[in-house]
Amino acid sequence: MIVAIQIAGSAYAAIIFLADFPGFDIGWTTWLLYSVTLAVPVFGIASGFLYWAGKTAGFYGSIAAHALQIPMIFTTVLAYKMAFGISVFLKIIGPTKLVELNFGVSTILVVVPGQQGAVVAVNLYALFAMMYLIRDWKKTNEQNIQSAA
Repeated sequence: MIVAIQIAGSAYAAIIFLADFPGFDIGWTTWLLYSVTLAVPVFGIASGFLYWAGKTAGFYGSIAAHALQIPMIFTTVLAYKMAFGISVFLKIIGPTKLVELNFGVSTILVVVPGQQGAVVAVNLYALFAMMYLIRDWKKTNEQNIQSAA
């Protein structure tokens, strides 16, 4: 189920990024940023299908795809957020703690001069999905070892 959600969320993100792609007549840094933000969900789709097929590369790719979606950090220097599909962020903004629930695509990677405060958040869905994938992989490997003995 987690892998199906990963594939669907990554496919949705790839479609949104392709629809929003400004073309090749932009500056090379903007083109590079769009290319990277498109490559990540395509990587999520590929690793999801590989994991579904039982391949080791798919497991590690799925772990990486979820790990990229766990942090959200806005500081006075840099902002980073990546979420494809479902996201449940637990945000800490100074003394305030908020929960943000989203379905869709959200990617932020910018230098933010003049940002007033810091925001730190954890995508609980991506964290728990990654933990589930690790548990599932370990259980499958243990069953394979026991059946081979």
